[in-house]
Amino acid sequence: MKKLTITLLFTLITVFSVNGQSSSFFQAKEIVWGKKQKGNRILPFLRGQVYPYKDKFLVVMDYTVKKMNTAELHRYDAKLNLEKVVSLPLEHAGKELYLLYSKVLKGKFYFFGYQWNKAKRGVDIYALEINPETMNIAGKPKKLFEISDLFTSFNPLNLNNMMKKARANISVDVSRDSSKLVFQQGTPNLKGQDQQQFVFNVFDTKLNELWEKTLELPYVNKEFGLVGYLINDHADLYLLGKVYHKGILSKKKSSYHYEIWQYSGKENAVPKTYKIQPEDWRINELSMRLNKRGDLICTGLYSEKKEDTSKGVYYMSVDRNTQQIRKENYQEFDAEILNYFMPEKKAKKGNGELGGLELRGLVTRPDGSVVLLSETSFILSGGSEPSYPIFINGNILITNINSDGNVAWSRVIPKHQSMRYANAWCSFTYESKGQEVYILYTDNIENFDIPFEDHKNYKRVGLNGNKKTTLNMVKVEADGTMSKQLLYKNMKDAMVIRPRSSKKISENELLLLGRWGIKNYKIGIVELK
Repeated sequence: MKKLTITLLFTLITVFSVNGQSSSFFQAKEIVWGKKQKGNRILPFLRGQVYPYKDKFLVVMDYTVKKMNTAELHRYDAKLNLEKVVSLPLEHAGKELYLLYSKVLKGKFYFFGYQWNKAKRGVDIYALEINPETMNIAGKPKKLFEISDLFTSFNPLNLNNMMKKARANISVDVSRDSSKLVFQQGTPNLKGQDQQQFVFNVFDTKLNELWEKTLELPYVNKEFGLVGYLINDHADLYLLGKVYHKGILSKKKSSYHYEIWQYSGKENAVPKTYKIQPEDWRINELSMRLNKRGDLICTGLYSEKKEDTSKGVYYMSVDRNTQQIRKENYQEFDAEILNYFMPEKKAKKGNGELGGLELRGLVTRPDGSVVLLSETSFILSGGSEPSYPIFINGNILITNINSDGNVAWSRVIPKHQSMRYANAWCSFTYESKGQEVYILYTDNIENFDIPFEDHKNYKRVGLNGNKKTTLNMVKVEADGTMSKQLLYKNMKDAMVIRPRSSKKISENELLLLGRWGIKNYKIGIVELK
């Protein structure tokens, strides 16, 4: 997307390093935006998917608010201005189709939707290819599979609840190379003592079904919770779940453990199970990804005391070819990192655990290393309006784990965000480019010139209507060097930018959404460099 590239010029202010946490400060000299747009076109950008197309990009809305069977496509030109809007009523054989998701398979755009199947008390799943040039449906919808007994009864007067149930029990994912598509069907009518099971359908880029399986686990429904699943480039499926133990209420023992199930599409293939159940520690949260080599990477947070505190990071890698665990490791946070989250005296003892730390993301790098992103998060109540919650999002912890499973370095981006009623403007978003990771967040304008190491001098930023904020982008390099860049001052022109609304449209480019009120907005672009 060369025509979309905008070069940002930065002026170096100062560079220094303290205790291994290197910091650089840059001031954005110029940012170019598209024209100010009017009209209610913000919701699709917030909720929809963004796909690059030639020197333009498409924004796909899953469905419009008023018409659940109508998809909405917005196309923006190379100057970031809204060029065309198309509403597509979806139907097949004279009956309405309801949109579930939009995905790209090897460069082709698809809608995936469902149609009611009253006879089987379920739905039929269809795929519709979209022509990005004409912004219309190309060819006829293709039926992929059926889901039976999704509802105990079919009630036309209760369609809204039935739609919510259908959407909640059907999910889809795409492999790393976008060559495989997998659907997961929920089993909403299972009772607590029923055997836990899941149904998966896997397709290739031509939407030919490679395999369909009903996976029965050796646990009853109430003992197992699905955390996530992945499909690799060879159509192998990984299932991550939490297994709850019976009758354990002691703080000395974990009430659950994690398991990973690996399934192959080959007939009569025996699934491989990986049980993550340490004797002395508890895994609080766990995330999994597939790296460039195809190995499975699992990493998360562990605790020795309570399930809501974290002592360090956990790492496990599974070889794609041998299906054997290559490396498993636990590593606790050092005193330097703890000092960002607790009093210095307590941190120096080296036996503290971090409260409120939650996983936010996992990035796999080309060299085999991974970056684990986490953040402190709390919800408070009280004050003059006790009925409304106050959301607190604190420091960002960045942990780099080498391919051998050992922690190479950890870094902290200090911040203290608060927002009443909702947390839409809190937290952060991230993207990666090669070995680098980019982090966007909103902060108090008075904090920008303060080095990361002087975190105790950082001021809180309230995000309810506060225009005196900055949109910061921190570049984290492979060696842990961090560069802070001022992208925008939110008090300028009364426009505000929500970091979590950003969309990556190419390897080097990130879209930003600037807003005035509800209906006025403009789109900018940032080059990751």
